[in-house]
This record gives sequence, C-alpha cells and structure tokens, in this order.
Amino acid sequence: MPPSPASAYAAAVLLPALSTFSVILRWLARRRQEKVRVRLDDVLIYIGMILVWTLGIMVIAGTGMGLVGSHTRLDPETGMDMDPNGTKRLLQLQVAFFIVERWAFAIIKISIVIFYRSIFVGRNFAIATWCMISLLIAWLTAFFLSLAFACGTDITQSWNSPQSAAENCLNISLQQIAFTVSNLITGVMILAMPLVPLWRLQMAWRRKLAISGIFMLGIVSVGALVAELSYVYAEMEKGSSNPNGVMTMCFVLSMVSAGTAVIAACLPTLGPIVTQINLDSTMSGLYSFVRRSSSKKRAQHSELSGETIGSEVAGHSSCSGEMASGGKSLESMKGRDVIHARTTVEVIHSRASAAFDERGEDAAIV
Repeated sequence: MPPSPASAYAAAVLLPALSTFSVILRWLARRRQEKVRVRLDDVLIYIGMILVWTLGIMVIAGTGMGLVGSHTRLDPETGMDMDPNGTKRLLQLQVAFFIVERWAFAIIKISIVIFYRSIFVGRNFAIATWCMISLLIAWLTAFFLSLAFACGTDITQSWNSPQSAAENCLNISLQQIAFTVSNLITGVMILAMPLVPLWRLQMAWRRKLAISGIFMLGIVSVGALVAELSYVYAEMEKGSSNPNGVMTMCFVLSMVSAGTAVIAACLPTLGPIVTQINLDSTMSGLYSFVRRSSSKKRAQHSELSGETIGSEVAGHSSCSGEMASGGKSLESMKGRDVIHARTTVEVIHSRASAAFDERGEDAAIV
C-alpha cells in the first residue's frame, strides 16, 4: 500500500533534518579535530545533504499539489485517467526527482570512498578506491545522460502524455529499475570496502566487530533500495494502474535511502563529539582508530633506522609495557608511590628523547 500524504510529509522533513543534524555534528567534530579544516569528503557530503533537502522539497510540493500520497483517479467505465493535467505534473516531478536523485547518490558515495582513503593505507586499497571513484563517475554520467536525453533533444515528450512518452522516449520505468539495481550493487561494494583492511589490523576481534558495525550502518540505505526495487517490480508485473501510488513509494524510499546514506557517512567522524561528552563508546574507539590510521599514513614515508635508536626504543617499549601491565597496581598507589611512578615515566621519556637527540647530532656530524 502506498504511503499516505502524512507519511510522505514526514519522510520529506524527517530524513533531511536528520541528515542535516549529522552533518552539523560532523562539522563540529572536524573543527575540534583539525581546527575548521574542511576536506574534500566533507564538501561533497555537504552537497549531498543539500540534494537530499532538494528531494524533500520536491516531495513536499508534490504532496501539496495532491500528486504524491494519493491514488490515480480512473474512469470506472472507460478506465481512462480523469485528471490528465495532474498526471502531466506528476511526470514532470518524476523526471526532476530522478535527475536530482542520481546526483545525490553519486556524490554521497564518492564522499564515502574519499573518506576511506584518508584512514586506510596501502597501494592495493588506494587503487581500489580510485577504481571505485571512476566507476561512480561513469555510473552517474551514463544514467544522467540516458535520462536527460531519453526523448532525444525534446525532454518535454516525457511528460506531455503517457502516450507521447511511450512513442517518443525510452522507457523511463525500466531505466529507473536499472538505476536502482546498480545503485544497490555499488552500495554493497562500498560497504564491503573497509572490511578487508580493517580485519587485518592487530586489534581485538570484539573491537573490530564494533567498528565494522559502524561502517555497516549504511545497510539501512541498501535495505531501502531493496524495498523500492521489490515494490516497483511487483507493480510492473501486475500492471498497476496507480502511477501516483507507485511514484509515492519510489519517492519516499529514495528519500530514506539517501538520507540514511548521509547519516551513515557522518557517523564514523563523530569521535571528538563523543569524547567531549565523556562517553566511552564504540564511536570513541572508532575515532581513535581513525586517528591512528591517519597518523600512520602521514608517517609511512619517514623511517628511522640504527641499532642505537632501535635498542633505546625497544627499552622504552618494554618499560612502557611493564607500566601498562601494572596499571591496576598504579591505580591503587597513593601519595609518594604515585609521585614516584610518574617520575619513573618521565625519566623513561627523557632518556628516549636524549637518545634520539644524540642520534640526530651524530647524523648531522656525518
């Protein structure tokens, strides 16, 4: 059963609002983490949020005109459409919605892939992400042009009348099914991309599972696409005579998919916000993981060598390990014991720093 006007209004307002809230939190997290340094993936997700709002405004306008959330009125005797002007406006809305939808999904997905590139290192993963970005650009180009020129150079043929569209245009319904299927496939591919490098890390399996769950929250977006595809295919199979109801379901499920995609893209970046409110949660752990991965990527081209440095660092690491293993005993120490422990840590760090300084001076002399 197609959604009611109230459901259409709710989806058109709630999903853009939630996506906006998540984007604002992402911006605050970036500001705390990098002092208002906005990256390319952030810019793209901002554009994706604006496009989600554009879809929502279209649904609100269509519902207000009685096109969305309603049933097509047919003459009971002839079976002809009793509101051809309304059907024409619905077809215009359909073309506009589908065009914006294509751009929204492509930009959101490219933003997610670029975000992956900032936290995972490795030549193979870098190649895989570039291939995925290229695929998404080609995917957007193909489906955008096929819809924009579905009727040749006269796109008005697609909404003048159903008969005109059938005679002069490509089948837009079949195009939409193909787009939804490919959208579903690329969505699953993007969800799976970070799992391989993540599970290769030296990390407790429970933490790996928790972080994987954060990345896999986009499964809600994929689920909405599956529901849309199933519904449209079922309606086409039975020869539905209610295009208003079919379009309403497509619009609402596309809103759900695009809105949740924006939310899922922002969640892994919210670690600084979680840390600020002192919540020891999975997202805080994910933020630590992202920071370590980013630091590793920045430091992968600078390597330190030498037996003296290695021995000093090894000694430092072993001492730090001993201090970590005795964490519980340190927590129970009071007064002089705590001061002595802190002094010991400071001595360890000072010795390590002195070793690095001596190594630097030797290198300068050479």
